[in-house]
Amino acid sequence: MSHTPAPVHLLPKLDDEILWKIFAKADPKTATKCRALSNRWNLRLKSPLFAKRNYRENKDNNMQVVATLARPSHGKHCFSMVRVDMQTKQQSQGKVPEPIRNFSSFQVIRSSNGILCVKFSLGNVHSELAVWNPLTRTRFSIHDHSINYKDFAMSQYAFGHMFDLLYYAIVHVSKKNYFHRTLSWNLYSSVAKYWECKGVAIPKPKCIVSFNLRNRAWVEEDIPERVKSMFHTLSIVKDEVAFISSFYEGQFKTVVDVYQVTRNGSSGSSWGKLFRIPHMGVPFTPTMFVGKYMLNVVESRSGPYNANDAERTDLLIAEHDYEADRSTDLLSMTWDEIVHLKTVLMHSLEIYIVE
Repeated sequence: MSHTPAPVHLLPKLDDEILWKIFAKADPKTATKCRALSNRWNLRLKSPLFAKRNYRENKDNNMQVVATLARPSHGKHCFSMVRVDMQTKQQSQGKVPEPIRNFSSFQVIRSSNGILCVKFSLGNVHSELAVWNPLTRTRFSIHDHSINYKDFAMSQYAFGHMFDLLYYAIVHVSKKNYFHRTLSWNLYSSVAKYWECKGVAIPKPKCIVSFNLRNRAWVEEDIPERVKSMFHTLSIVKDEVAFISSFYEGQFKTVVDVYQVTRNGSSGSSWGKLFRIPHMGVPFTPTMFVGKYMLNVVESRSGPYNANDAERTDLLIAEHDYEADRSTDLLSMTWDEIVHLKTVLMHSLEIYIVE
């Protein structure tokens, strides 16, 4: 009896443009694995052009709310994280990595494309910054520049991914005294891998000061009188800088206005009102937006005397649909002890790796 092989049906060859559209929509981890399949794919999938395209498709996927907590009654090294998936609303708990837990305090500066920037210290003796990849459980540490400015009135960090230049950057800004009009800055980039570009700026009173990483220069924007309020902060809405203004309308009613700040080259900036959120208290800083949702964070303690003698801690994180004026609880937790909320941030599981 003769054996007849089964017919082989070859798939038609996909056009290159269709193939790259498929890869662009794949999560970064899958795209990285596909680079091992051929030299041609490897060259295309590690190019800056593909990296930017893949970033656009994935930057808002798999978003989580991450709250970091400290529980003094369990020892000064007891830190934990609570994660809430924005889509499924599922909660999970995890511990801070062992090397960081060995320090007396830590602060998550920011999350950017799945990478966390964390500051951890042991009193005034030792302090470091860690750039941490939770997915691969790898991290590298750099010198904490703020330890040189511990007596300053202001010493703050910013961390983010430079989309066009394809690297991560940490900026440190400091101010000697509140009455001084000068701000100093230092920059660390994942390309140079050392602190550089010391500089000083003299901003005007009551203005927004931004730092342009392209030309290493300050940009100042006056805050229009119509948007000023007693409580305000900055955030990112739809990939643009937003000014969050909170004020009282009447005796008990509070309102939050959100303005978009768009830079118009050398002619200054335009301030366009995006939307108003009624019945909203003073926003938590930083105020976070994901799509049409704004995160609202409430932390309270109660006890027989005051917050320092609290016997109960309540934490509520809700997402507020500002288009429909409707809120949904993401996280609601209660402890019969003092628990300190350290940070709340948005975190993406999509890891974007810069080579």
